[in-house]
Parts: sequence; structure tokens; C-alpha cells
Amino acid sequence: MKKSTFIATLATAALALAGCNKEQAGTPAADPDAGTKSITVTINGAGVASKAAISGSDEYEENTHDFNTVDIYFTNANDVVIVGRRVEKGETDEWNSLVGNNSSAGVRYVGLEGVSRVYVVANATGEKIADGANLNTFILNLENYAANVEQNTIPYVGGDEEITPLQDEILDGVGATVDPTTGEAATPEEGQQYYTADVTVRPVISRLQIKKISVVTSGELEIDGSEIGEAYNGKKYLVKWEGFAPVLGGIYMSNIYGAWQPVPANTAATDFFSTPTGQEGISEGKWADGSGIGTDINVENVTWYSNWNSGTSEYDELFGADPVAESSKSVYFDGTDAGRCVPFNFLVNYDVRAEGEDIAASPALNMNEPHFHFQFQYENPASSGYAYHAYDITDGSEPSDANEIKPDGNDQNLYQALVKDFVFEVTVGNLYYANIVQFNNAATSGTKVDIKPAKIYNMDEVVINPYNLTTGTVKPQDERNVIVYVTVVDFDNITVYPSFE
Repeated sequence: MKKSTFIATLATAALALAGCNKEQAGTPAADPDAGTKSITVTINGAGVASKAAISGSDEYEENTHDFNTVDIYFTNANDVVIVGRRVEKGETDEWNSLVGNNSSAGVRYVGLEGVSRVYVVANATGEKIADGANLNTFILNLENYAANVEQNTIPYVGGDEEITPLQDEILDGVGATVDPTTGEAATPEEGQQYYTADVTVRPVISRLQIKKISVVTSGELEIDGSEIGEAYNGKKYLVKWEGFAPVLGGIYMSNIYGAWQPVPANTAATDFFSTPTGQEGISEGKWADGSGIGTDINVENVTWYSNWNSGTSEYDELFGADPVAESSKSVYFDGTDAGRCVPFNFLVNYDVRAEGEDIAASPALNMNEPHFHFQFQYENPASSGYAYHAYDITDGSEPSDANEIKPDGNDQNLYQALVKDFVFEVTVGNLYYANIVQFNNAATSGTKVDIKPAKIYNMDEVVINPYNLTTGTVKPQDERNVIVYVTVVDFDNITVYPSFE
């Protein structure tokens, strides 16, 4: 029988259908729904403790995964539920044989007529799907997975649409035999069909954790003349700045799915929330109604954090304290030592039939669009001591009065081209955005990270420069967006500590 594992805590359900007549078992019916089947369900991996060190912080290391409920749906080829069985956590033979201390034994469910597919949902929210209903009524909504959701309440989903007939009986060593309709102990029936199937269940969300947010208060940017125009080819310029100190008022996530229908497996996720154009997408601290996927997107700590002050109609500091000076940077948030983070949970749709340890999102998310937006309010930058200067360093000389390019000098067009990304003019609400469009792997800095299901993306530090800021939430790919480095780990290996309650 095949085995599929997903780290220590993804469950693999091996479904063995066994009977007394070996020749009958080896000859499946032409109609996959035909006949009465006996299905032995084994779920491996639940409840296993595991550790993964992240940036040396013990706060993130220890995790004990657990399931509270397991729903097993036996359906026909049209995904209509013939029998649905919910097993609650408890000291029963059925639970212990599924995910408890006797989980390797499994549970045999008997007397299943017209069944050809099996789906498993652990930690489901709400009631189980009724017998006779189509399993496509099972919809996952992003609003249920705010940042402080506990790991042992996050649903896991998997399925097998092509169960395989056995050549041999598998009857011995089963932990419990149960009638799936009544939940009562039962006796195996003779003459039934026997099959096997592998079901790998995965968390329905992935997670991004921002552990540190910094703004570069003073620094420099070298600019190649070819970026300005053909007349400046072969020239080198430098822009230096100081006193950069905007107010961080909000962090927003976009280009994600607000809902997902896992069954049937080829159904795409629904309600895609794309980045609204410009500033009009954000109103009074949250995504504006009508700009995305409706009211669900406006659940705090799901797709946005902000400190909108309704009394003053302005943004206050998001983290409630002045930034802390660190060399040439100001640190707006640092949860590394405290074991905290700024967390975002998000749905990543996948093929629930997939096996193996590492699968891709299906369909893939478009990583050429921004996914995170840091919103700053920057009123009267000059009053905070913000200043910038441009220099011609083509001959390798250090910046000085002699090689400074003045705003009132001979080549004002050159000056304007060099400093255009450093100018902060009065805007509506004095709002600016740093948009993240790319995640690179921290271990291999140039490698772009694909967003996948059942992963945690640890963003150790987001570093924002003045040239990263724009007046809207969408910025062209060829401009200076923020590119961050992430450490990717499997979802179940970390206990997370949200920054906000």
C-alpha cells in the first residue's frame, strides 16, 4: 500500500476495502459505485509533537498538533454523500484507532453501498454535510481564519477519487469495526468489495509572519545613467538621504482568495481579491466595500491591520509607540526577541487528491502583482528633517559640493530624474505605500519563492527605503518595489504568537 506523509503532522489516510472472496475483490465492477464495500480508514501523524528552530527563537520551536474532529465522507462518483461520519475527540476505540494511540490499526466501516470516493476533513467548522447532499456545498471562507486562530482548529482536507481494488484480503489487526450510520460496533460482512486509497490531508491555510519592520532613515542609492536615458549611458550617480521618518499606519494583504470550494477537486477557488487601483481601495483603515470580495475582506486581522483614528480621521502609529533607532534605521516593530510576529493567514487552494509531501497551489497565485502593502502617512516631510542630495560619481569620487547635482543647476532634467523616487508631495490624506511583489528564498537569495499550501513564510525583516514608497497600492513591476527574503517551513512545525489580540 502506498504511504504519503507531509512532515510529522500531515495525516495520510489509507483506506483498505477487504472481503472474503479474493477473486471477487480483484475484479472491480464496471460501475464504480456498484456493490457493497467495507472500508478500513487509517490516519497517520495526528497528535505528533515536532520542533523546528526559527532564527534561534525558542518561542517558535515547539508544536503539538491535534485534531478535534474528523469527518469522513463516503460519496458516489458525483460527490453525493452516501454516508458522512463525524468522529469526535475522546477516549473511544474509534477515535484512538483513527488518530489516537492506536492510529496504526485504523477503523473498518462496513455496509457502504454505492460508494466510490472518500474525502476526509479534520477540524471542520460547523455541521457536517448531510447524507444525500453534494459535497460541493462545503465552502471554506477566509473570514474564519483570523491571525489568532488556534492551530488545532484549522481544517485539513484531502480526498481520493480513484480507489484501487485489492487482490488480497485485509482483515487482521483492525482497531475497531463500526457501522458508519449508527456509530455502533459492527461485525464485518462477508462477500464485500475491498479497495485501497491514499488520502493526504493538508491545512486549508498558509501563513506569512512578519517578524521585524524597519525604515532606513539615512542611506544612499547608486543609479546607473542608463536608467535615465541614452544620453547618460556610462555615467554613475548617487542619491543620499537623511531624516526619513514616515508614520506606519496600516499593513494590508491582497491578491488572495476569500473562499475555496475543495470538492470537486478541479474547481477553482472563488472570490479572488485583487489589488484595488490607487488609494481609493482603502477607506478609514480597511479595504473599502466594493473594492474586493465584499464584507469578508473587512474582517480585522484577516487581511488588514491598521490604527485608524476615527476621532481625528487620521492614522496613528500602528504599533502604538515611536520607532526605535537602530544604526541608520528606525525599527517600527521587532517581535523577534519577544516571540511575536505580524501574522496573516490566507487560503491557498490545492488539488485535494494530490499525494506527496510538497505540492503547488492550483491554480498558481500571480506573484507579479503586489501582495502586501505597508501604508504610511507622511505629512510635511521637510519638518522632520528629511532631505536628499544627488551626486555625479562617474569618476569614482566621493560625494561633495563639487560633484553635487543641484536642483537649480545646468541640468535640471537630470536632477529631477535622479530624485523623482525621493520626492513626497502633498497627496490625499498624505498616504504612501510600500508594495511587496516578490518573496525570495533566504537560503538562496536570488530564488523566487512560490506560494504553496500548508507553509509558513517567515519574513525576518522588511526594510523600507524612501524610493520604495508610491502614492497607490499598485506599482509597476519595473520600479523599485520591496523584495523581501523569507524562510519557508512546513505549517505544523511552529506555534505562532500573534502580535495583536
